[in-house]
Amino acid sequence: AEDTAFALDDSVVDRVIRAKSALVLDNLAALEQDLSLGELGRLPQVTGVRSLVALPITSGNNIVGVLAYGRAVAGAPSEGERELVDIIVGQAAIAIEHARLFEELKQLADTDSLTRVYNHRYMMERLDAEIARARRYGRPLSLLLADLDNFKLYNDTYGHLAGDAKLRTVAAILKAGCRASDVVGRYGGDEFIILLPETSPAEAEVVAQRLRNHLAVGDSADPFAITAS
Repeated sequence: AEDTAFALDDSVVDRVIRAKSALVLDNLAALEQDLSLGELGRLPQVTGVRSLVALPITSGNNIVGVLAYGRAVAGAPSEGERELVDIIVGQAAIAIEHARLFEELKQLADTDSLTRVYNHRYMMERLDAEIARARRYGRPLSLLLADLDNFKLYNDTYGHLAGDAKLRTVAAILKAGCRASDVVGRYGGDEFIILLPETSPAEAEVVAQRLRNHLAVGDSADPFAITAS
């Protein structure tokens, strides 16, 4: 690989990622003077590890991880060891890519294609899980169902493309107005459902009013503002 300059505070992982190539530290005991890697110089005394190898795990042109392992002997790895590690790295890259693709497919299956919030099926499954959790631990759980007022009239006046855009805007406003622990989904048509874990009915009422206010502000420039009830 080409020589690459690194700042002294870079870690082993930083160096591998930025160089996009393997890094071999063949004598850890000699690293005491390296300000960025000096901590590794104590590994031989603490663990018996005398050298360290780190390799990038790549998928296409992207680095998706770093494999690092310690060796009980100083010196560079043999050709046979390098070949074995390359095989392991290749298998790790395939596993990581498969996991990423699975997660993407799962996200697509759980998400409403129009509004990008969770879909009806996912919300019903999540509701069952949250009810079970709330009962098991005796914790509060609230649910909000938001129905957009006069949405059919909006669709008839401005057309379905404008109606779709309005639904996306509403979904974005609801998500922005909720906590990370809250779950926003599209129940169907112009109805949205919001799960509020750890929220009492009185607290949920406050949240509902706040979201209604957010929707009113978000629609302030629209001559035909949509409200929710």
